[in-house]
Amino acid sequence: MSGSMSGRVGVSLYHQLITYTFRGGGRALLHYPLLNIYCHRPQLTIPTTRCMCSVKTREQDKVRHVGTAQSVVCEVDFSKAADTLKVKPTSDVLRAAFVLSMCSVNVLVDNSVKLMEMSKRLLGSRGQQWLLRATFYGMFVGGETEADVYRTVTVLQQAGINVMLAIPFEEDLGAVKNSEDHYDSNVESLCRIVEMSEKLCPQPRMMHFKISGFIRSPVLVALSEHVSNHGYDGGVNGEGSIGQLIAAMKDPESLPELSFLSAEDNQHLRNTLHRLYTIGQTAVKHDISLLIDAEFIYMRAGINALTLGMMGLFNVNHTYMWNTYQCYLKATAGVLAEDVKVAERSGFLFAAKLVRGAYMERERLLAKMSGDEDPVQPDYNATTENYYRVLNYFYDKVKDSGGRYKVMVASHNVETVKYAVNRMNEMNLSSSVIFGQVMGINDPLSLLLGENNLAVYKSVPYGSVEDTVPYLSRRALENRSVLQGIRNERKIYNRELLRRLNPFRA
Repeated sequence: MSGSMSGRVGVSLYHQLITYTFRGGGRALLHYPLLNIYCHRPQLTIPTTRCMCSVKTREQDKVRHVGTAQSVVCEVDFSKAADTLKVKPTSDVLRAAFVLSMCSVNVLVDNSVKLMEMSKRLLGSRGQQWLLRATFYGMFVGGETEADVYRTVTVLQQAGINVMLAIPFEEDLGAVKNSEDHYDSNVESLCRIVEMSEKLCPQPRMMHFKISGFIRSPVLVALSEHVSNHGYDGGVNGEGSIGQLIAAMKDPESLPELSFLSAEDNQHLRNTLHRLYTIGQTAVKHDISLLIDAEFIYMRAGINALTLGMMGLFNVNHTYMWNTYQCYLKATAGVLAEDVKVAERSGFLFAAKLVRGAYMERERLLAKMSGDEDPVQPDYNATTENYYRVLNYFYDKVKDSGGRYKVMVASHNVETVKYAVNRMNEMNLSSSVIFGQVMGINDPLSLLLGENNLAVYKSVPYGSVEDTVPYLSRRALENRSVLQGIRNERKIYNRELLRRLNPFRA
């Protein structure tokens, strides 16, 4: 495995970066749109489909989504994306236009955390929560009760969009929880949400989460450094190899003392492996696929090793575990190819979610502080080219694989999705390709894909205001690169508002 920055940067540097970021030196956070949630909205009238498919009913469509039916060609007219907003009530369009406008003002983005704190002081906790529910939280979060999520799932399904619940558990260096009870509690919460997803979401069900919510970040970083330096086989002694991790998931005490961890951290890793095994068993029991999110580069190798271990255990007859690959990183193509080789050697099914990526500003800052080469693609176009390169590599794997490979094209960029759809049609892969976007980002694109009977999922954060707003705020900081797309989407909403205000409209 090629070395990564995680093997050369000390933990103290990460603490310096965290201090820099959260004392105001870094970009401020903003809970930007996560697609219009459609809660408490009237029933939708879905426009006539333009998909030249044989799939006519939603039940048939469900089967096609899991890749068991014959692939078909879908002719999607991307120029008509704005027309999909006609199905939305004016209140939703107005709220989206307002929130997207706020997200396009840099001074608000840069000072969003301070503005959040100020609103709490001025309005009090209840007043602030009311304001957030009427704007950002109400637009971007699926809710905090089962009834809320049911409404969200129902209305999105009417638009041909599936729901993929997102769990706001994560941990970074500097925010370590020392109690094992904290991580065990996160497992219990995730398993409850898996059960709720089985009850509320039709097949095929998906959720996604971050592994850092179940392991102390210093331990994850140490594991990442070891894997980066010695590879997945653990080097000469096989220490910390994927084989050892898989065995220890089923029997934690089988993991020997790893020399790169203290005795306490070794026990914590054993507990973590048991937690991940419990999560995997719950996913299989309730027949739900879990997409494991990518995180910071200094955690990447450890996350990949743990995810491959879960794949080795649970992806025997179905792709229950998915890994995420960030195409803004220069090393992604090589990392994905190496992970595929592990799957091929071990004989388990492999599924990948391809994203442009988050954390760009922080990764560049880390590289600058450590004197390392910038791991990020030099510009937007280079990231796009890398995304296409990775996508084509994996499409080739998917083709004629008999369902052994699955891919999610997780992008809000219209040109990227257009490219993915065109290549999917050329290669006859529609039964093995899924599309994904985050709620609040490029709603028209998601509606268009759903209208054309393509398998599209929206990531829906679930939880209370207290739990989800910090999570969404961090996502905003990491994804500032999508703000230009938000500005374009704002124009679409504004045009739709003007159309509705025009008394002479058809």
